[in-house]
This record gives sequence, C-alpha cells and structure tokens, in this order.
Amino acid sequence: MSEREHENGPQERAEPEDEAMNEPREKILGLVAAGKLSTSEGQLLLGALKPARRQVWKWLFSPFELASPSTVWMVAVGVCVASLALSQLGIRFDGAIDLHLADSRVSWWTALLDQAVAWPLSALVFWLLSPLTRRRARLPEVLGFVGAARLPYLLAALVVAAVGARSNLAESKSAALVIGLTVTPLLIWTCSLLYTGLRTATGSRGPRLTLTFFAALLLAEVSSKLILGALS
Repeated sequence: MSEREHENGPQERAEPEDEAMNEPREKILGLVAAGKLSTSEGQLLLGALKPARRQVWKWLFSPFELASPSTVWMVAVGVCVASLALSQLGIRFDGAIDLHLADSRVSWWTALLDQAVAWPLSALVFWLLSPLTRRRARLPEVLGFVGAARLPYLLAALVVAAVGARSNLAESKSAALVIGLTVTPLLIWTCSLLYTGLRTATGSRGPRLTLTFFAALLLAEVSSKLILGALS
C-alpha cells in the first residue's frame, strides 16, 4: 500500500462484479480523504456496499466494518456483564487472553479486577501501540472492539464451566480433550476479531499492522498477569 493510500484511509480495488458500485465507493473514499468521515465510518459504509454473501463472513471475522459503534459498545458491555456472572460459576478471566476454572466461586472483587485487566487495560495497550501502524486509533473505538472481540472468549468460558461442572478437569482426559477441541478455535476467533478490530480502527494493512497486533497482544497479556499477581 502506498503512503498516500494509507493516509487516506480504507482503499478498495475494483472488481468486475462491483463496477456498478464504483461511484458510491469513490464518494465514500473521497469523504474519508477529506476528513469528513473517520476511517472506521468509511469502512462501515464500504462494507454495506458489498454483496450479502460476503457479509456473512465479515460479520463473523470482521464485524467492526459493518456494525455501528453503539452496537459494538452494547456487545462489549454485555460480554463484560456476562463474564462477571460466569465468575460465580468459578470461571476466572485472569489475563488478556487467559481463562481457567477456579476451585471455588470467584469473589466479586476478583471478578471485577479480572475484567478491568482483560478489557480496559488490554484496550489501553492496543491504543498506546496503535501509532506503530502510522495512525493512532481513537480510544473509545479501541475500547469497543476489544470488549466486543471477547464474545467468542465468553463462549469458551461457557464450555469450560459446563464441562468442568460434570467432571474433574485435572483427572479427566476426555474432558480436557473436549475443552481443547472447542475452546482453542474460540480463542483463535477472539484473536482474529482483535486483529480485524485494530485494522478497522487504524485503517492499516500489511506487516506493520501484524507486528503491532502481536506486540500489543503480548504486552496486554504480560501486563495483565503482572498486575493481577501484584494485587492478589
């Protein structure tokens, strides 16, 4: 991607079946270039122009290009509330991308602390490192996508809680296998959503985006573990 394309926000290559949509696409790109639309708003409008068959895939792996900021925030808050509720079943979200089944019900203080480091702290790390992609994302937007990206993570916690309630995870190989086969893809899905969320928030592409994502994810996990360890 050229420097000019990066600075102007989302760019789309014309495809044969999309020729009829070239004019509205160019108008959207022009508004982004003129600063009348943010990069994420431009992505949202561009996503709406694409055929419905493509949107199913986008809703699963790049929903931040289609959903409104208010919708993203509603999902993020809902995930946080549901995660707090799951803590009463013994689920700990003790890290940016970590969870496990505790021996007993998690206290409300611990559950709130877990959510603080898993969501706002992780979002802060992503926001602080976002300039490495050559464009700093807006903090509210980063908070939204980091919180909403944890939805598959919440589904993974439900699996751990359900399987753990019926067996001793430390002794049951079958239970560990079930969790491994179901939770691992969900955690990968969460990481995929975090990546596409950062991509949408910054309008970046390429190696610089990928390196920034992995650096932010690693730093978020390490810092969350250090803070929880210091406060526990």
